[in-house]
Amino acid sequence: MKVKCIKDTEGYWTEGEYYEAVESAGGFILVWR
Repeated sequence: MKVKCIKDTEGYWTEGEYYEAVESAGGFILVWR
């Protein structure tokens, strides 16, 4: 599953980029590209 970064408030993500992620109980866990 790919998750698109829409808004980044912490500086870790690139807005508009897609990241691989897996769904978890708490939301999403990033899988590094």
